[in-house]
Amino acid sequence: LSVSRPSNAGNAEVGYEAFASQVGMAAVSSLRNVVSSRLNPEMHEHLLQRLWTGHFGDGVEYARPDERWKEMGFQGIDPCTDLRAGGLMALLHLVHLVETCPALWKKLTDANCGTAAFSKAVCLVNVTGSLIYYLQLYVGEQDSSAKQAQLVDPCAGDGGNAAAAGVKRAGCGGRCCCGGSRQAALRGFEVLLISQVEDKQDEEMAANMYSAQSVDAITGGDDQLGRMEAGSPMFFFAELFVIAAHELHLKMVELQKKYGELGIFHFTHEGLSPVQVLLSRLLCQLDARPDLTCIVEERAGALRNVQR
Repeated sequence: LSVSRPSNAGNAEVGYEAFASQVGMAAVSSLRNVVSSRLNPEMHEHLLQRLWTGHFGDGVEYARPDERWKEMGFQGIDPCTDLRAGGLMALLHLVHLVETCPALWKKLTDANCGTAAFSKAVCLVNVTGSLIYYLQLYVGEQDSSAKQAQLVDPCAGDGGNAAAAGVKRAGCGGRCCCGGSRQAALRGFEVLLISQVEDKQDEEMAANMYSAQSVDAITGGDDQLGRMEAGSPMFFFAELFVIAAHELHLKMVELQKKYGELGIFHFTHEGLSPVQVLLSRLLCQLDARPDLTCIVEERAGALRNVQR
């Protein structure tokens, strides 16, 4: 689908509302609906069970609270304490990662992989929050789960005070970390979200469908919650998360080698910069070449093949 947009190249602060097509805005809104959904431990228990099973296998009986949640990189015996910062979207991303990229998940959470000092699951929640904020998927300026997620410290057991460790957090302002305009990245993200919409008739149908969907329908329905339909906005956002998770792993290994146990104090929002740089480049590339939307699926697919 060729999307016609007004030119706002000189205004880096412009959001989707200024340039997105009808179907693009509906796709973004569907993601925002999920982002604004708070995690309900009782209602979403089956997702927590799938996360547990994905990590431990079918032979370990599910339990919450339980000390074994710390093995995944949560800071306490109940994962919901950390997950609330990223809301339902963070939990959906973790389930998608553990079920579709189990080998990458193992590397990210394995205490023997050279990054033992990091609370891995907390770092991943921060990645979701960073993506939500960077891609302007939060709802409201002050109450966004993305901004809350940036406050979660990946240092287990130190009181969660990154500021006390003398670490600065870096904002991206109106520019992509890769040097391009942030708006170009947002346009590229819209291109990705609607890449399966092929013509004007499909565009109208998709826009109506996205606008009418409940949060349960967006995320897969009651029985299939979290099993995202290929080609849907939720699926593409989750695939970006997979790519970001791999970059996160590389960054954690680098910091551990460079600083040892002190590497955790360097992993704040600044530590997520390489993740943003990578995704910014991908999305700016899609803005320039909408015909290359397959690169996101290909990159995520290549990671799955390599990790097997």
